[in-house]
Amino acid sequence: MPPDAIDDLRTSLDNMNVEPFAVASYQRHLSEEDGVQIIAFYKTPAGQHYIASLPQITQDMQEAGAKEASQIIQTVIERHMDEIKAAREQYLQGHPDKPTVITPK
Repeated sequence: MPPDAIDDLRTSLDNMNVEPFAVASYQRHLSEEDGVQIIAFYKTPAGQHYIASLPQITQDMQEAGAKEASQIIQTVIERHMDEIKAAREQYLQGHPDKPTVITPK
């Protein structure tokens, strides 16, 4: 993808306004009384600790999820390697003029 297109995509996503989506979701799943109680919790020491810890908790979960997803992807690829190789060969036979970059083991 051209660098300008990647930059445009990145900027466009960075400028996306997610507030309406968040508000609608909170309104669908939480009552006003829930909101009052949640705000009260956030004012407690436990709530403040939770808020302070949330970025690291989120990062830990994302890293663990990415690692697990990578392992799952590798396992699935290994399970289907014969099919992947056969599909690659079939593609190459139908497209002899197309160069290939990925070569399965």
